[in-house]
Amino acid sequence: MEDLTLPNIASLALWRMRSYSENMAWATANLRQLTGHEDVSASYVLSAYWVTDPEWPEENLDDALRTICTPRILLQREAQFLESEREQAEQAERRILTNGHDGSGIEPFGLSGVSIGHASWSGVVYHPFSPDQALAESDLVACELATQSMWAYCEYINRQVESGLDPDLPEPHGWRFLRGAKSRLVNPRPQETGQHRAMRDAIVKTSGLLEHLDQAIDIARQSQSQGTS
Repeated sequence: MEDLTLPNIASLALWRMRSYSENMAWATANLRQLTGHEDVSASYVLSAYWVTDPEWPEENLDDALRTICTPRILLQREAQFLESEREQAEQAERRILTNGHDGSGIEPFGLSGVSIGHASWSGVVYHPFSPDQALAESDLVACELATQSMWAYCEYINRQVESGLDPDLPEPHGWRFLRGAKSRLVNPRPQETGQHRAMRDAIVKTSGLLEHLDQAIDIARQSQSQGTS
């Protein structure tokens, strides 16, 4: 978690790309410490932005937050993330704020008058207008951790298959565990608020997790049936 004050979204985009390798190294070191295995490594880092003091006018705020959700669109395809690229990024930012963000690949989950929230493949952004009525920061973090941890586990299973190996799954975390995780992620809870459900639906949908889970469940089922036959 980092607290940042930045002059514009172009600065955020450059910071995000520059800091990515550092974040990956940090995540890998922590995973190795937690698991005790030196061959463990992080596969990606997903960004969640909690915007507290936006300075855009009201008519630009939604487009600005959509851009924060996908900051890479401000940078050139072959960008080196150098300071000399800032001017082009700022020009791209001004064009988007003038013409609007088309919202491709983005799922909204805010509540009118209470919050603005957007989820995409590359990140999540949330701005509460009314903190006492909006989602809590811990709600967003918990949902992302649940989604991304299952995504990482499914990716681990699929990576073994793609390497020509039979998946090595711990007994408590076979296909029934995966099936239960899918149910918890997809099905609404009795006391769940509409805001929380909208957030969960948007994050799960844009992550591509459900297709990933279905494939992992099939692989785990086949592996277990072969082991008991």
